[in-house]
Amino acid sequence: MTPELQRRWQAASAPFDGMVVTTCDEHGPSILQEMLLLAAGRLQGAFPDVYVSDDWHEHDGFLTEPSPIAWEELLERFASPRALYDSRHQDEHVRVAIFPSSHDWLLRYCIEDSEPDYRDACCDFDFTCSPESPAYGLASQINATWPGYTNVMPAKEFFDRSYGG
Repeated sequence: MTPELQRRWQAASAPFDGMVVTTCDEHGPSILQEMLLLAAGRLQGAFPDVYVSDDWHEHDGFLTEPSPIAWEELLERFASPRALYDSRHQDEHVRVAIFPSSHDWLLRYCIEDSEPDYRDACCDFDFTCSPESPAYGLASQINATWPGYTNVMPAKEFFDRSYGG
């Protein structure tokens, strides 16, 4: 998590003032790829400026600084299950976090190491969004698209419970 995202989480401000859709169980990279492509398709037109960071929230709470990233680069990462696997952070329980400059939403994914076959990797996904954001309906869309794989809950509660620091 970045210092600004941590400040927003602790204050329950955007995007943590809304809901989060999370995966219920860990699943493979193919389903994660589908979720990320759906989200990217909905977000990239409305939010051209996005950032990426390593999110250590569940691991130990370490804070990192974000870097700008182009949607084209993100789509390359999401292009195949193998490319997605290669984009993971290689430390345990460290997520890749993507968010816009407005902090309206936060998209995160985690892929655990799985050698020798990346297709067996356990993955998780979450999308957090402020109710004031034009992207707010995406959480419901993801939940409806993958019933049984996802759960929706208040974002602040989710992040409070999952903090590893």
